[in-house]
Amino acid sequence: MRMLVTTSGERNAASLKGVAPNYEVVYETAEPCGTLGCWGPDVCQTQSAAVRFEPQLGYYLKRLGLWFMSNASPGDQPEVMVTLRNDKSGGSDSMPGDQILERWTLKVTAHGWTPVREELESVATPYLEKGHRYWVTAESKAACGDDGVWTVAGEGTGFSTIGGGPGKPWTPGGEGAVPATIVWGIQPVR
Repeated sequence: MRMLVTTSGERNAASLKGVAPNYEVVYETAEPCGTLGCWGPDVCQTQSAAVRFEPQLGYYLKRLGLWFMSNASPGDQPEVMVTLRNDKSGGSDSMPGDQILERWTLKVTAHGWTPVREELESVATPYLEKGHRYWVTAESKAACGDDGVWTVAGEGTGFSTIGGGPGKPWTPGGEGAVPATIVWGIQPVR
């Protein structure tokens, strides 16, 4: 796993420097922090968070970018398990499924409440099918209050949900405030 780190204020420059020119944005929220300030779901023993996206074209996953802050003591780096999952739908409900397409271990590098974009390189490069729903999930065994915070996008809405912590059930998701996320991929060669 390769991890690139940039502050949210450096997003545009980092996107040009840190992402290969052939990577395309598959899904993107607004940058974190808005008129309500910086906030988001704690990712800890009793709470997990997830964001759903649906590619408009077929892509091979190349990289994820998640904006995190930290509640941890200075020098501590909460560990977060990030997964890319299928969608589990039933009726009108949608939530992260049990099929894990790729997983990463992320050490939150932010110190305090200044969001940092943590980037995770795909090794498995799973194929993301056009029109299929996928979830990026974040879970942690860190104690609540000494954990990472997946910072909510400063504007706009998306589809997200929370769960009861690692290995616990997910609640059905809904449209609303969404943790700041970017997904990059490449289209298959034709």
